[in-house]
Amino acid sequence: MRQQGPMASSPLRLKREHAIGKLSAFIRKQYGEQYQVRVFGSTCYGASSRDSSDLDLTIFDSERPYGIEPWDERQLPAIYSVNDLAKKLKHRGYLNVSAVAKATVPIGGSSNDDVPMQPQCINANCPHRACLPAAVKCTDPKTGVTFDVNINNRLGVYNTALLRQYCLLDPSLPYFLKVVKLWMYSRGLNSASGRHGPPSFSSYAITIMTIALYQHFELLPNLQADKQAILQTHFWEKRGGVQRKIDVRFGACKDWRPPQTARPLILRDWFDIRDGGFVDRPSEIPSIWGPPFPGTGNVVVLDPLTFKNCTHMISSETLAKFRRECMDMLNRMKRNKAWSTQLQDYVSLVADPEYSDYALTALRRTYFPR
Repeated sequence: MRQQGPMASSPLRLKREHAIGKLSAFIRKQYGEQYQVRVFGSTCYGASSRDSSDLDLTIFDSERPYGIEPWDERQLPAIYSVNDLAKKLKHRGYLNVSAVAKATVPIGGSSNDDVPMQPQCINANCPHRACLPAAVKCTDPKTGVTFDVNINNRLGVYNTALLRQYCLLDPSLPYFLKVVKLWMYSRGLNSASGRHGPPSFSSYAITIMTIALYQHFELLPNLQADKQAILQTHFWEKRGGVQRKIDVRFGACKDWRPPQTARPLILRDWFDIRDGGFVDRPSEIPSIWGPPFPGTGNVVVLDPLTFKNCTHMISSETLAKFRRECMDMLNRMKRNKAWSTQLQDYVSLVADPEYSDYALTALRRTYFPR
């Protein structure tokens, strides 16, 4: 695995590299040399808060660099059947193998997203061109590394490249994200799947929210507004029965500098600006935002590439809990300044490679217990 951003601990990094290399060789042997395994997600920019986190992988199809285009009537190759991939992985000895059979709806289907796929649709020859299963979950038997593998969903890789660029502009961002995600997890607010209670915030949504906070304090620019693009491409996505072209474009803002009046972000800022909630949604959506503007849901956190609401599943009860937990944390920091100062000292140590693991352990056990 090519390491991007702050380095993971060497033993963990080597273990992951070995597991990914073995899986990549297996994929090419089974399906062909045109397939490449690519890593995406928070591990690529140093913001993974737990060493046990699953690794997100996508298998690039070199014959479909822009996804499945509307005019592409070729039969999909066998690798697009995650049932087939899951069977091969299980036969090879991978553990806990499961095909996550969800997809956007077929052409002419209903308007609901993420419709569970019927068994007859889970194959590469399905006449519904949009019926692509989401992923295969599996665990490498030797290293214990767990993967979430999808097929040619390049938007995740492009999003990761965008977020990594923000981390390069402000090296404090990945460490700040680690701490925030650790706190959210400790409060039962970092589980989009709902495996640990009601559906709450995904790590990706937390990342987008935190970058917005940095931008609010003028500590980061808007990379998508940079006219000198370092990545410019597109990808065809199917959602809600509609196939659409997603334009991907962002720059590095090489000449950007934060204003002299800007100060470094501290943990209290995150809870303070969230105290009481979010920016109220306008009663009338400006025409430049739509149509359709994805403003449904109790919380709206937009994906910077697709403008999909990353928090559409969050209930009013979960939102109320989030506000309450932020307010409780903020009040505790205001009441006990010594405790708050010590907490911030541990947060600062997360950025120090020599003390990072120690600081995260202390935060997990002492300050953010579950």
